[in-house]
Amino acid sequence: GSSPTGPKVPMVRANRILRHSTMEQRQLRDETKARAAAAELGLDPAPKKEPKPSMLTQEMRLEEAVRTEERSREEFKALQSQEDERRRSRRQRRRVMYNGPRIRFVSRLCADAGAEPLIGGRPGVENSVEFIDCSFEEICGGTSNSG
Repeated sequence: GSSPTGPKVPMVRANRILRHSTMEQRQLRDETKARAAAAELGLDPAPKKEPKPSMLTQEMRLEEAVRTEERSREEFKALQSQEDERRRSRRQRRRVMYNGPRIRFVSRLCADAGAEPLIGGRPGVENSVEFIDCSFEEICGGTSNSG
């Protein structure tokens, strides 16, 4: 049979649709062949690109490593200072002082662990209640005279 006349569609071949990646690979292969043929004929091939990382010399790799290390250190310092600033601002926001009357419960370890603990206490632990800017009577609503 004869082939239909008109422009060919590059993506269709033998009733089959080719993937885009396959077409790219073929184009790359064709370009490589064309460059090799031009080099054999002595024609000036396309301008050379930057050497690939695998083709870098030892000295070039060391220079790149130094640049990368410097850039990494600068980024690390910037990140660290941002985190420090964030921590400082969080601390400042959290610590709002309350200056009114309050009750503080204090629990600490005692050096004298042999003493008998108070009722409900644990051996070696001293518990206390502090009334700040107020008195026990104020908190409890006055003194109670039961008896």
